[in-house]
Amino acid sequence: VATTATYVTPVHALGGALARITDVAWIERAAVASEVALRACEQPDCTDAPAWSEQLAQHATPTLPAAPYVQARVTLHSDGTRETELDSLTIRYQTR
Repeated sequence: VATTATYVTPVHALGGALARITDVAWIERAAVASEVALRACEQPDCTDAPAWSEQLAQHATPTLPAAPYVQARVTLHSDGTRETELDSLTIRYQTR
């Protein structure tokens, strides 16, 4: 079993410019906690390659630029004996 794996979500259109993230939460089955980072993009495929946020804690409210798209990166960790599972990732936000 791999001890680390990274999943990058599809880009999500927000329907307007991001005003703020109000909550980030996830449910996982893991021996070692996962790391989640976000980025706000100007391009619908994030080819503008903005920087990722710092690793977030559960229920974080990171400050991101006012852009119309958001993407998440989840780094999953395992103790090497059991596979890690990410059941859900929820990002709550407000637009302008």
